[in-house]
Formats: sequence, structure tokens, C-alpha cells
Amino acid sequence: MTACSLASTSCYFGDIVVVEANDAPVIVSATTFETVLKIDKEIFPVYVACQDDTDDVLNYLWTLDRVVIPDAEDLPNGSQVRLDRNEPDLDGSPLEILVWDSEGAQTDMSWTLEVE
Repeated sequence: MTACSLASTSCYFGDIVVVEANDAPVIVSATTFETVLKIDKEIFPVYVACQDDTDDVLNYLWTLDRVVIPDAEDLPNGSQVRLDRNEPDLDGSPLEILVWDSEGAQTDMSWTLEVE
């Protein structure tokens, strides 16, 4: 409903609806926050732990050189993948994680892998 008066400078356009903002999930802990991740073990676990402002269920998508890693493991507040140091072309590859909630708010993190 819209109500305006020519004699007045005020108008009524309807009720104001307050929508609660949905902030992106926050990565609170990770194997490292550095941009280079040094792989120094045969099987190297990489993890992130996240928090969400609404305690929403979070989804995790890991990619290695832009290819989805299908065997990621769920952790109590995060996710983990295990990288095989002997995998061909691992050195210099990008590892990325995308985290999102049910309302579509998202965050991501990425590393360049360095095999030692």
C-alpha cells in the first residue's frame, strides 16, 4: 500500500521488514594461512575448520588444479583432504577450498603446493 499526500512531504510505502544479514562462513583454523603449502610427508593431511554466524550446516568443495577432490573427509567443524606426495604434477598445483552455507554465503581459501 502506498499513501502520499500532495500537501505533505511524507509518504507511507508499507511496513519495514528487517532481514537478518547472513555473513559468510569464517575459516578459523587451517593447516596454514600461508599462500604456499609445503608437502613434506608421504600422505599429507590438509584441513580447515569453520564457523558460521547462524550455525548453519556448511558445505565444502576441495579442488586440486581445478579438479574436484571426491574423497574429502568431514570433520566436526570442518573438512580435510589427504594429499599423496608422490602424485604426479603435485608440485606447483593450486589447492582450493570453497565453503558455503544453505543461504549461499561463501568463503574460500587457496594454496600453491610445494613438494619438499
